[in-house]
Order: sequence, then C-alpha cells, then structure tokens
Amino acid sequence: MAPPADGANASFDGPSYHIPQRTLDLRCDSAYFRVRMELSGESAAETSSRQTFQTAVTHALVRAHGVVGGAIPIEHLGFFAPAAAATATATTTSGGEGIIKCHVDDVDVLRSSLSLLTETHEGRGCRLIVVDVAETLTRIAKPTTSRTAFDAG
Repeated sequence: MAPPADGANASFDGPSYHIPQRTLDLRCDSAYFRVRMELSGESAAETSSRQTFQTAVTHALVRAHGVVGGAIPIEHLGFFAPAAAATATATTTSGGEGIIKCHVDDVDVLRSSLSLLTETHEGRGCRLIVVDVAETLTRIAKPTTSRTAFDAG
C-alpha cells in the first residue's frame, strides 16, 4: 500500500528544538569510615584513647601521602575503647573503634593511608583496619553498641 497523498502521515521536517533535561543530583558529599585500631606493645591498654586514634590517623595520612597530599579535611566523630579488662590478652594488644568523616573524593586517599600504617609516630606497633565505609552514618552504626558508649566529645 502506498502512503496517503494528503500528507497526514508525512514526517515533520521543521526545525528541531532541544529541550534541556534538568536532573537533581542526590549524591552524598561525605563518606563515613568505621575503623578499628589495634595497638601492640607495652602499656597498650592505657594509651588506647580518642587522642591516640586521632594522632594515628593523621600520622597515617602524612606517612603515606606526605604533608601536602595527606592534608585532606577529616572529622573524627567518635571513638569507643572497650574496657581494659575485656581487651587484656597474652600479647598485650588493645584498641578500639572510631568513626571518621571525609569528603567522598578523598575516600581512596584515606583508605590507602589507613591500610598502610604499621606503627605510630612513637614507633609502637599500630594497625588501622577499615571495617566499613558508607555514604551515611546510620549505615555503619554497630547495632550492638549503645549511643552512650561512644565518646562524642
């Protein structure tokens, strides 16, 4: 069958108009890390604190990427150190878990720095283990830990 001659089904050959599509980007700007710190050596149980954790993370960034490359903005949101009696072992190791917030573009820098750390700035054995990384704080929260157990100050 031939197309109708009246042009009812003819294609439109006029100018084409591009209508820009607007989209809303809902990507998160922050990433949250849950990090386990393991200290070894003498008096490890006494020095497992929020300050030790913050110093170890800063030392890891500087050691792996230098002063300039490791200068990324991070925020320490909390640290939980279990009771000394619960962590006492024959190998004298201690530690705790902390939560760190960073920009999503700095996730690879922070993860590599934490993974490469083997000792503190004082020369004591220290490991920082990345337990979890998430886009929101609620996705990395431990269900067994109460809110009062974290040192938010």
